[in-house]
Amino acid sequence: MNLFRMPIHVAIVDGDEAILSEVQRLIGRTDRLRCVSASTSGMEALERLPRLRPHVVIVGLGLSDMQGIECSALLKQELQDAQILIHASHGKEESVSRAFKAGAGGYILQRLNHREIVPAVLELASGGAPMSPEVARTLVQSLWKTNPRHERNERPLLTPREEDILGYLTRGLVNKEIGDRLSISYDTVRHHLKSIYIKLSVRTRTEAVVKYLSSAAFSEARPHSLRPDIPKATGS
Repeated sequence: MNLFRMPIHVAIVDGDEAILSEVQRLIGRTDRLRCVSASTSGMEALERLPRLRPHVVIVGLGLSDMQGIECSALLKQELQDAQILIHASHGKEESVSRAFKAGAGGYILQRLNHREIVPAVLELASGGAPMSPEVARTLVQSLWKTNPRHERNERPLLTPREEDILGYLTRGLVNKEIGDRLSISYDTVRHHLKSIYIKLSVRTRTEAVVKYLSSAAFSEARPHSLRPDIPKATGS
């Protein structure tokens, strides 16, 4: 799919009509996205979507007739090229594990303003694997439990300020919020993020969080960026 020449077709499947309507509104306001279907039931989605061939399907966990993960697995069988994005009220380990086994390519948590939806859809459509920070943590913890003898990775050589910024990324803060917390400019945050991406060999915020949390999970020392709180600081 050439994302620069055609809109990304998005389908939404969610049993909560209020969430369904709000997500549909957000998708409709984005030039690069086009909502082609909105369904409250899994069966309705399974009947419609094979004909519509959406690029991304946003699936809630609670549908009117089946579990969202069950629906995701069935949709993936019918739409092998489509990307499934789970949009859930929680990120429990069992649900996260089952979702990815069912073929989901991303998993984000519902927020009051649903601000993660559009960036997650764009990231998923461009080859990324969007996850809310809490979901990334759950996934890393699950990997540690299933493979505790995993070879320990060396922690990337990040500066203390870069670790501070990564710590805030794991909490889901955007660049402006990170800058406010650290008393640095938006451009300075962007500069540090660029350096972080290069050092971690990643392209997105989600990939940076998952990779760093993975290295932290297999590290003997508790990393600087996972401290319970990071006080405000000045300078870059």
